[in-house]
Amino acid sequence: MPIEGVVYDYREADHEDRRRAIVTAFNGDLGDFVARQVKIALIKEEATLGGHYHEYDELYYLLEGKGSFTLKEIATGLIEKYEMAKGNRLYIPRRVAHKAVLKPGSILIGCTGQPYASAIQNDYGFEF
Repeated sequence: MPIEGVVYDYREADHEDRRRAIVTAFNGDLGDFVARQVKIALIKEEATLGGHYHEYDELYYLLEGKGSFTLKEIATGLIEKYEMAKGNRLYIPRRVAHKAVLKPGSILIGCTGQPYASAIQNDYGFEF
């Protein structure tokens, strides 16, 4: 049984013509999710990120590169792994621990349901 609320898919162009392609990481299709912060991680060397959970939802979109996310639902202990490639998105509900491993040259866009203040205020450490 999958972790409830997780969305993992590939985003195709919403519109494309000779001038450009428009791709949306989300477009009203994630319920009541509202992004309060957008961050862009430019990965210089293989990196392990995360190892925590939040009391708010997050959305990640891989603009370039490859990597993987490991999720663990706090309430049930259920673990899932998602392989990420260019164009994949992963919506992570609150109270789902997550850890990402990203390859050099990857560009990861993250949208959070709350503004980021500090690791002390926003992140709850979690061991996988």
